[in-house]
This record gives sequence, C-alpha cells and structure tokens, in this order.
Amino acid sequence: MNSKIWEEYLKNKYKNLEFDGIIIESSFASVIFENFSETLYSNIPKIYISNTYIKRKKNIIVYNGFDNDLAKKSIELAKKHNPKLKNIYLIKTQNMIALNIEKSLLKQLENSNLNTTILQDFTLNKLKQKISKLPKNSAVFYTVNLKDKTGKNFIPKDFLEDIAKDSPVPIYSFWSSYLGSGTIGGYMRDGSVIAQNSLQNLLFYIKNGYFKKIKPIYNPFIDYEMLKKYKIEENLNPEDTIYINRAVPIWESYPKESFFTVCLIILLLLLLLLFFILKIRNDKIKKMEETIFLQSRQSVMGEMISVIAHQWRQPLNSIAAMVQTVNIKYLNEKLNDGLMEKFKDDTMKQIRYMSHTIDDFRNFYNIKKEKIDFNIKDELEKTIELIEFSYIKKHIRIEKSNFQDFIIKGYPNELLQSFLILFQNSKDVLSEKKIDNAYIKITMKIDNNKCIIIFEDNGGGIQEDIIDKIFTPYFSTKDIKSGTGIGLFMAKTIIEKHLNGVIVPSNTKVGAKFEIRLFSDR
Repeated sequence: MNSKIWEEYLKNKYKNLEFDGIIIESSFASVIFENFSETLYSNIPKIYISNTYIKRKKNIIVYNGFDNDLAKKSIELAKKHNPKLKNIYLIKTQNMIALNIEKSLLKQLENSNLNTTILQDFTLNKLKQKISKLPKNSAVFYTVNLKDKTGKNFIPKDFLEDIAKDSPVPIYSFWSSYLGSGTIGGYMRDGSVIAQNSLQNLLFYIKNGYFKKIKPIYNPFIDYEMLKKYKIEENLNPEDTIYINRAVPIWESYPKESFFTVCLIILLLLLLLLFFILKIRNDKIKKMEETIFLQSRQSVMGEMISVIAHQWRQPLNSIAAMVQTVNIKYLNEKLNDGLMEKFKDDTMKQIRYMSHTIDDFRNFYNIKKEKIDFNIKDELEKTIELIEFSYIKKHIRIEKSNFQDFIIKGYPNELLQSFLILFQNSKDVLSEKKIDNAYIKITMKIDNNKCIIIFEDNGGGIQEDIIDKIFTPYFSTKDIKSGTGIGLFMAKTIIEKHLNGVIVPSNTKVGAKFEIRLFSDR
C-alpha cells in the first residue's frame, strides 16, 4: 500500500485522539511507526516500543522478551525430558523477531554436544514426512513459520498443529499462544505478561521521564497432554511450570476453600466418631441401667413376697379358725344353714382380700411402655397399704401428712417401685439400729404444677462424707449379705429419667430426708 495513503489514513483515524505514549507490539506496526512517527506523533514526547527490532531512538526502549538465557534454558529442559537426547532439529524461520531467537539457539547449540540440523527449503508435506521419521533421541525447536518453500502462507498455530500430528518426538516452541497446537511447550514468552510490563514501564516513563531497565520475562509452560503422549515424567519439569490441559486438583485451584473443606470434613468425622463413642457409651449405660433395674425389681420382689406372706398370714389364720369352728359345730351337730352362710361370707371376704393382694403384686410387675395419667396420692396410699402390716410387725410406724390429689403423666408402677425402695431403705436402717419409737413420715406439698413428696425417718441420717455417693450404682453402706447398692440408684433413675423429676437427699436432726419433686403438664 502507498505510504502516503497510510499516512492520510492514520491522520484521519487518530486526529481527534491525544496520546501520552504508544506501545507497538508487532513487526508490521514497528514499520509503520518508523515511517510515520515524525509526521504523525512528533508532538508525543513519550513513546514506548515493545517486541520490535528497530534502532533505539530518543524516548524509546526496545523490549522483545527474549535473551540468550531463554534459549539456554529451553535446551536444558529438552535434555531433562530426554536424557538420551543427541539431535536437535530447528525449523528455519524468515520472521524478523524469530530470527533473533534462532540465532540465540544456534549460539547455545554450538557449545553443546548436540547435533544440530536446520530444516529449511521444505514443502509442508515433505517437512511432515521428515519429522515423522526422526529418531527417539531427537527434539524439534520451532520459532515462527509463515510460508513454505513454495511460498504458501500459513497461520503459525495451524502449521505447528499439522507437523506435530505424526511427530515421534516433542516439539518445543517459544510463544505461550502456541500451546494446545501440538507443541509440548518449553520456556516461553507470555504476551499478556509482556504487555503488562510494557504498560507499567510506559506509565513509569510518563511520570518520571525515563524508562526502567526491564529484564526479559519468560516461564516454563507445558501441555500436559503432550507430556503424556511422549511419556515424559512430570517431576522432570521445573517447580514453577505452568500447565495447560491438566486436571488441576481442586486443592490447588481453591487452596483456602479446600483447607476449610478438609477442616470441616475432619470436624464432621470427629463429631461422627464422638457420636458413635457416645452411642456405645450410652448403650452400655442403658444396658447397665436395665440390668440394675431388673436387679432392683428382683430385690423389691423379695420385699413384696415378704409383704404378701405377712398379709396372707392373718386371713389364713382367720380361715383356719373358721374351719375349726365349723368342724366343731358339725361334730356337735350344731351346724345349721345360718352358720354355713356366715362361714361362706367370712371365708370369701378373706379370700378376696388375699386375691386383692396378689393383684397388687401382679400389677406392680406389669411394666407398661406407654405413659398414662395417674394420681401420686393413689400410688403412695397403695404402697403404704402393701407394706404397712409388715412394718407394724417390725415396730415401725408409717405417718401420712397432707396427702392431696396430684395428677402427672408417667409410669405409676415405676413410681411405686421408687416409693418401695425409699421405704425399704428406711426400714433396713431402723431395724438394724433397733431405733425406739421408729417411724417413717411421708408428707405431700403442692405448689402450682409441682408436687413435693418428703420421706423422713428417725434412723440417724446419712453420713456427710458419703451423702454424694449414695446414688452411685453398687454403692452400699450395708454389708455384702444385706445390700446390693442398686436401690437408691434405681429410685433416682426412675424419678429423674423416667418421670423428669428430681430427688434430693439431706439430713434432719434425727434422721435421713429424701425430697422428691415431680411436675405436672397441666
């Protein structure tokens, strides 16, 4: 195109724009700048030129991103990838910028023990054939190629992709924009980094009036798919390698998020472990409580059988006396219908009393799984009715105070068992110590939705040093023959866990005191 036409075009296109500086990136742009900078941009004192090979002028710094060290590192990387490397094949270029890279490569190869072959004057098909037959101890270096021997033009990436298809050896290049086109990579110029540094240096010049010295920047880039194709170990690459086509582990892409995720997973696992530990522990405790519950019921059963024996003795004696009376009347021929009717009624009365006692005993051991509404007063009176006769035989008086109706939801038989345990605990102490005028006093107090049942005796009380231990499983102040240490633990378990109540031990001036607090939902 005529230079005058270009000049007029650029004048018209940018006549209304003001520039503080210009970055020129390509060889073609550098030619335009050389030809028209004086006429178009003479009023711009600050110009920065990047990636071109023109003569240095005032207010100009030339930076192309390449130096001899880049060529040296590229060759060293190829030797690391293939320790048996002997041959380097360099595809000849006619590009102005690439020629400088080519010169650097050839200079470095002169001082190496590698055989160097320059591939030039080939058609595309001939070059592909040549590369497809290269020995395994070879590597190919590619800079830029825009046309072949016949003058056919190519897009560099398409050209590289075409020759790389059948290549048995890796092809190294110097532009990161070529990645994904068949090159394995190498030490490469990253255009985005070059542009960023160019802009920063231009801004620095505008502010300070001079350019900073710029060191060429390049990084090792590797196409992971090519790495696998040529069976090259990943650990042969530099630590700062930038990969493409590589499945990056999520912890590398999102380190902070991954760290918190791992911590969360560990925390969840610990919580899960703690849950299972607690579950195992709770299962053991539950099993132990079930065993203790059974033992407690068996212990109370012995007491109940003793109660039944006591309560049956009187009606059995009465029935025996009535039978003897009837027998005497029969022998003396004084038996009549009226006497037989009275004998029948009195006997049935005693039998019903005995049957009622058995029903109470059976109901006590009939464990219902569902909670029901029941009256605490009824359970207290039922308990006292069951045991009072046997306690009288032991010279122990049971006193009742302020009994009132109070309805709660729960398991009545379990509460009755708790009452029996507390009665039996007091009875054992009173009998063992042979207390004169022994008594057990039960008092009820109602406060809104709270019922307080107080058990008191005059058995001397609980030693202060063990009062905190009396609810511990298998702890007993009795000797081995007379105590198992499970009664009070069971009473506490029933009241607190099964009935959502509280039991508190203490002492009075004359004996022990147990205060039970139960709550109503009503």
